[in-house]
Amino acid sequence: MDLSSARAAFFFEARDQRAILEKALLDSEAVELDEETFNLMFRVAHTIKGSAGLFGMDAIVRFTHLVENVLDRLRSGEVTLSKELVSLLLAANDHIGLLLDVVEHDDSVATVNQPGGEELMTKLLAFSTMTHIPGDRKPQVFVTPSRPQHPVEEGLLRGKVVASSAYHLSVRFAPNLFETGIDPTCFLRFLKTLGEIKRVIPVFSHLPPLLAFNPEVCYFGFDVQLASDADAERILNAFDFVIPGTQVELLPPHAQLSDFVALRARLPEAPEEIAARWLACGALTEAEAAELHAEAAEEREGELHEGNTGLTASQAAASRQIERRSADNQYIKVEASKLDRLINKVGELVIASDATTAVADRRRDIELTESVKAINQLVADIRDDALKLRMVIMGEVFGRFPRVVRDASEILGKQIELVIKGAEAEIDKSMVEKLTDPLMHLVRNAIDHGIETPELRLARGKPVVGTVELRAYHDSSCVVIEVADDGGGLNRDKILAKAIEKNLVSAGTNLSDTEVFKLIFQPGFSTAEKITDLSGRGVGMDVVRRNIEALRGSIEILNSEEQGTTFRIRLPLTLAIIDGFRVQVGDTLLVVPVDMMYECVEMPADLQQDKARQINLRGEWLPYISLRELFQLGEVDKGSEYVVIVQYSGRRAGLVVDRLLGEFQAVIKPLGIIFKALQGISGSTILGNGEPALILDIPQLVQFAWKLEHAQIRRNGNSSQNDVYRVTQDIPI
Repeated sequence: MDLSSARAAFFFEARDQRAILEKALLDSEAVELDEETFNLMFRVAHTIKGSAGLFGMDAIVRFTHLVENVLDRLRSGEVTLSKELVSLLLAANDHIGLLLDVVEHDDSVATVNQPGGEELMTKLLAFSTMTHIPGDRKPQVFVTPSRPQHPVEEGLLRGKVVASSAYHLSVRFAPNLFETGIDPTCFLRFLKTLGEIKRVIPVFSHLPPLLAFNPEVCYFGFDVQLASDADAERILNAFDFVIPGTQVELLPPHAQLSDFVALRARLPEAPEEIAARWLACGALTEAEAAELHAEAAEEREGELHEGNTGLTASQAAASRQIERRSADNQYIKVEASKLDRLINKVGELVIASDATTAVADRRRDIELTESVKAINQLVADIRDDALKLRMVIMGEVFGRFPRVVRDASEILGKQIELVIKGAEAEIDKSMVEKLTDPLMHLVRNAIDHGIETPELRLARGKPVVGTVELRAYHDSSCVVIEVADDGGGLNRDKILAKAIEKNLVSAGTNLSDTEVFKLIFQPGFSTAEKITDLSGRGVGMDVVRRNIEALRGSIEILNSEEQGTTFRIRLPLTLAIIDGFRVQVGDTLLVVPVDMMYECVEMPADLQQDKARQINLRGEWLPYISLRELFQLGEVDKGSEYVVIVQYSGRRAGLVVDRLLGEFQAVIKPLGIIFKALQGISGSTILGNGEPALILDIPQLVQFAWKLEHAQIRRNGNSSQNDVYRVTQDIPI
């Protein structure tokens, strides 16, 4: 039987569970945890252990069992969650992650301990209760708040209490269980780890005639008597991975006969068959089985638990499990590759839609044009919804850093607070993994080199506790991510001296602050006086810039010496499809992202090319550049020219073009290797008529326009009024 899909689901879920445990442990250092959080941490360890047991991953089961025992003692109040224990549990959680990684790639080591595991197990044993022998504790008594505290007394008051001191478990699997690749007998093997299985009675009540038998349908169920010290919730958690449609019923030791009456009503088989099965498995004695029918007749269904305002512990556990599953069912986990294929198909649909629009325009058929417009709107909606499927919140990225800051602070002996803002901002899932490493470098550098030692901070009049901030927000069609610290800032003179020493710049070169700070992105550049385990080797900042640029993004530095540094990263919201605006320069078609457009205006006829490149847009002076000259696209067109006003990072600039062709949906295609270094171009697309068009890199062009303006000002001083051309007529987009 193919278990690959079930194994993949296990590893995915287990890593999610690890993240939950790590967050709870880190939160414990800031706030006092409540009972529910302790229970949550216990469930995490128990779920990982139980699920690993189903796949025979003994190494994970053994190790996680120790973690589970410690967490069990924590929630019962037998041990206190100290800083030492938090560190131990975090290390144990990391080791579980290591075991998951190793086993995922090599099944043959599923039962083998990994380096570091023995030492952690020894430390966990010191906090756990591994010395007791299963069965030497008295059976757990499960009662409701309104019932007496002893089962025998309750039986005298409420009716007959069964003699069995074991749990009774009735399981009826969903017919499509085999589709998940799960073997039903795995649950029995796991239950054996919780105690002694007294008796198992298989249930085949719905087995069809031979000719109607389907080997892909599960007709199996079972009734089990389990003697165990585990509580009801631990037993029910064994079934966390069964699919909806599976019925799991649990009765505690010494349950009331009326509880069996209620359970019999919930099971699908005939009452006589159920009673006979319970007698066979030892859940009921012959006398109790005989009384079962009479008990049901005496008590009306609405009076089975008269006066009972609560639930038994097993019912409460089952209820909580159902609630958790209901919450889980609000989400569907989908492989990322399937989403990528969907986005690609939507992209092709967009191109086909544009082609249909071109046909409708040529035929000048009003009805066809209206129909195509309606289809285009639906395609646009599908595109937007499809792209949203691939968006995740930045909290998924930021959630990794509280642990990084905590561990680095301990290593360096610094007190650092991590502040996260804008975790709800969304980013394309495809960017997440590529963004993690650059952010990791920046955060570690902020901790190591940015935040000063406590002594130096006090000397500078700062709080002893340094602050590192992770911020995210949307700006136009970009998501902006900032890594800021309130440390010592970048030392301009030291950076420049190191650059001269490495022959990156010549002595006496007049560089702006921005140009100096960008030198830290050179390969091998570092001003650190000593190397640490965190940073200081000059490896990383060049990788940061390279990774950001690979995502069609940019990074800039805002610095205030002795006050702190901010690294600002700008990334496109999506790498797949955008709303574009077509323009033409000569015979070349170009695309401007609509989200970065401000407006389009007509250029005055008396524009003189040898003057300063500035225009006055209703009182605002803006630099502009001619795309014809920049890309060397042939002779000047004698017709009218237009200026497309674009904006990026709070700045505006003009792009001079020959024609304005209107909006369309652009499917972004990557540039080939030959064109990777092409300045001012970020990608390409295919138009509806099959022609290619280049997508303009607006951030780069805006920066280039302003750089040209600053160079002109340095050469000639401020532009005179004669050097500036005023635009008076707007052209609507």
